[in-house]
Amino acid sequence: MVTKLWAKREEQIRGVVDSTAGMYGDLQGIAGKSLHEIEGLSLAALPPSGEDEL
Repeated sequence: MVTKLWAKREEQIRGVVDSTAGMYGDLQGIAGKSLHEIEGLSLAALPPSGEDEL
């Protein structure tokens, strides 16, 4: 039961993160270099391949 709830919550969080990243990319396309970088959305913030964040 709890595992199912956490799986649903994780899916919701991933959707929010994906939407936020997409919106930020759209804003970059509109505003260009005048838009400040969001540290959490940079490629350096991604974990190395094969590692999952918990």
